[in-house]
Amino acid sequence: MKFKFLKTSIVTLILSVCCLVNVAIAGLIVDLSGGTSVNDSRDFTLGWGFTVNSSIQIDGLGLWDEDADGFSYIQGYEVGIWSDLNGALLASAIVDNSSNSLSSSSNDGTWMFTDIASLTLNIGDYTIGYLRPGNTDLWRYGTSVVNLNSSITLGSRLYGSGNSLIKPITITGAAGQGYFGPNLRTVETSIPEPSTLAIFVLGMIGVASRRFKKQA
Repeated sequence: MKFKFLKTSIVTLILSVCCLVNVAIAGLIVDLSGGTSVNDSRDFTLGWGFTVNSSIQIDGLGLWDEDADGFSYIQGYEVGIWSDLNGALLASAIVDNSSNSLSSSSNDGTWMFTDIASLTLNIGDYTIGYLRPGNTDLWRYGTSVVNLNSSITLGSRLYGSGNSLIKPITITGAAGQGYFGPNLRTVETSIPEPSTLAIFVLGMIGVASRRFKKQA
């Protein structure tokens, strides 16, 4: 009777733990703090470069929403990511008020993300940028950028002029300065194979149960 109670308790505990650990987590590549809100009448593609040190998977392109009050430019902003190896545009998406929010540690705003097909970024150099038409939403300048993913190294903040999305190549300022806006989201992950652990432990309980009955 005691063994049956113990077995039931262990099973309940295992299933509870499995439910807890099998939680999907989507991660920001970077976050920001500080800086000032700015505007400009010119058309820019604003972005930043980075180096991937070990392969990562991304499934979302995002943009900073100043004051977390939605975008006044209702058409949305085009965000793109390029390979520096050959300049190829690897993916792009429109980020607008229908995109999904992902909170920031900053009180100055939030992140908005649009889903893309899962994309593997192998070791190498890349650039991300977004087309910002003049006199649209505010953006950040002089922010402190925090790298949240150890698989990448941040590069320079960049811009390109023009009214179409282009790979930004001109450095906007020294470290701790420059424009900032676009972001990447890593693919949702979870602790691998919690069900395998449950099956293994349940099997061990079954073996112990048979031995206990024989001894009884």
